Amino acid sequence: MKKLFPNSTLLVICAIIFSCCHKDKISAVAPIKSTEKNILSFTFIGLPKGEIDQTKKTIQFTVPTGTIVTGLKPVIQVSAKATVNPPSGQAQDFTNKVTYTVTAEDGSTQEYKVSVAVEGMLAPKEIAVPRNSASKILSFDFDALTPKVIGKVEETQVILKVPEGTDVRSLVPTIVISPKATITPSLGEAQDFSNHKTIIYTVTSEDGSSKGFYAVAVFIVPKFNFTITSISPFMAAQGSLVSIKGVNFNYNGYGNKKVILTDKQNPSVSTTISKFEKLTDNELAFKIPDNMEPATYSVSVSIDDQEQQVNSDITIISADPIIYSTDPSLFIRGEAFIIQGKFFDESGNVVTLEKNGQALKLELLSESSKGIKMKIQDVAGMHMEDNWTLTVTTTRGQVSKVVRVN
Repeated sequence: MKKLFPNSTLLVICAIIFSCCHKDKISAVAPIKSTEKNILSFTFIGLPKGEIDQTKKTIQFTVPTGTIVTGLKPVIQVSAKATVNPPSGQAQDFTNKVTYTVTAEDGSTQEYKVSVAVEGMLAPKEIAVPRNSASKILSFDFDALTPKVIGKVEETQVILKVPEGTDVRSLVPTIVISPKATITPSLGEAQDFSNHKTIIYTVTSEDGSSKGFYAVAVFIVPKFNFTITSISPFMAAQGSLVSIKGVNFNYNGYGNKKVILTDKQNPSVSTTISKFEKLTDNELAFKIPDNMEPATYSVSVSIDDQEQQVNSDITIISADPIIYSTDPSLFIRGEAFIIQGKFFDESGNVVTLEKNGQALKLELLSESSKGIKMKIQDVAGMHMEDNWTLTVTTTRGQVSKVVRVN
C-alpha cells in the first residue's frame, strides 16, 4: 500500500500544529500593567522652568516679581499609561503648595508637592495647625451601671461611689479627655477596682508637651434605709414650700432622690419633683409647681431602688394672685401699663382703681398668668392725680397694691 505523505512531510505538519497551539496559550496570558507613576515634566508657559526632585517628590518654581500665581495652568507630562490629578492645563491657585497625584496603570499612586515662589517673597508652605497641649480627664463615669455612676474629677484624682453589691472587678469606664490627647490605660479597657485598688491613668497631650496623672478610686457605699416621719403643711398653695422630715435622706451624699405626688382621684396623673430647696440627712424641702392642678395627692419618696409612702396626703389649693411690679411705676391716664406677677387668670381678670369710695374699672388690653396689660381711661370731671388702690380679682382670689396716678 502506498504512503499518502512521506515521513518528512508529516513532521512538518505536526510542527506547524504544535506551534499554533503554543501561540494560543501564550496569547492567553494577561499583560503586566505598568507601575510607573512619575511626573516627567511640569512647566508653565512663559515662566522659568521649575526643578523636579524625584527623591522628595517635590517640584519648585521661582517666578518673576509681579507674577499672579492664583490661576496658573501647568503643562504636565507623566509616565506612559499614567494619569495625573488635577489634570494638565487646569488652572490652580499656587499661593500655597498644591498636591498632584499620579496614578499608574496598575492603580498605584504617587503624590508630588508643587510650590511656586515669587521673587522677593517667601516660598509657600503648608499651613501648620497648632497641636493641642492639654492633658486632662474631663469626665470619668460608669455608664453601664444602673443608675449611671458619675465620677468626681479633681486636679489629680477621680472618685466614684457605687452601691453595695456592684461587681467592681471588671468595670469599663467611659472617659472623656482633652481633644486629640491619648490615655493609658486605654479607653474601653476594663479595670479591677476591688480591694480598694487605685488605678493610675496618664493623659498625654497631642503635642507631647504635657502629661496629666490621675489616681482613680472606687468606693462601695453600703445600702441604707431611710425613714419618713412627717410632712408639712398638709394643705399647700401652688408655688409654696413643703417639707418632709425623716432620717437618712442624704446618707453619705449618695442616691438619686425624688418626691412623687399622685392624684388620689386620678392615679394615672402624677408629678415627680427632683429639685430641692433644702436637702439634708433629715429634711427634703421642695416647692409645689405653679401650674399644679389643685387636688389631693398621695406623697412618696424614692431614693435609688427604695420608695416609701408618706403616711399623710397633701392637698394643693389655688394660690392667690401676686403682684411683683408695675411698669411704669407711675400711671398716666390714657397710656398703657403692665402689672407683672403670677397666678393671674389667663382671661377674665378684673382690675379696678379705688379711692375714697370711688371705683374705676380698667380696660384690659391683654392677659396672661404672669402679666396684665391695661389702660386708664380719662374720666371727665374725676380728679385722678392721687394715690389709688389697684386691685386684681381672679378666680383664685384678690391682690391689691397702692399706685400713683397722674
